[in-house]
Amino acid sequence: MAHIQDINPPTNVIPSVYCPMCGKDMFAEKCEHLVICIEPEFYFLDKAFANDLPFDEEGNWTGDEHYDEDERDFISTVEHFLLTDKNPDLLALRYNLEGIACGPISDQTLYVFDFSRVKNYSD
Repeated sequence: MAHIQDINPPTNVIPSVYCPMCGKDMFAEKCEHLVICIEPEFYFLDKAFANDLPFDEEGNWTGDEHYDEDERDFISTVEHFLLTDKNPDLLALRYNLEGIACGPISDQTLYVFDFSRVKNYSD
């Protein structure tokens, strides 16, 4: 089962997100360790997970036709997969950004990294 970590940055702060393995800035470029990314108006799904989640190769939803395309719904679907999958090498970082005047969560972003893709440099 994957680990999901909630991150609640201070209000009105857009956090920088770095890969925990290689240190690349996820806003600047995608790295080989990032396998799933769900941001408002942007979705990325590594082809290795195409059979496990109801998205096509372009990242379009292929499941229930009544599905609401809110990023929180996509995140819920991916989280369910992460919690039921037997892959312990996945780490999910879920960023919760507060709404106006510290109101309810207005945006969520989910980054899923695959630790099995870390190269052993000691060889």
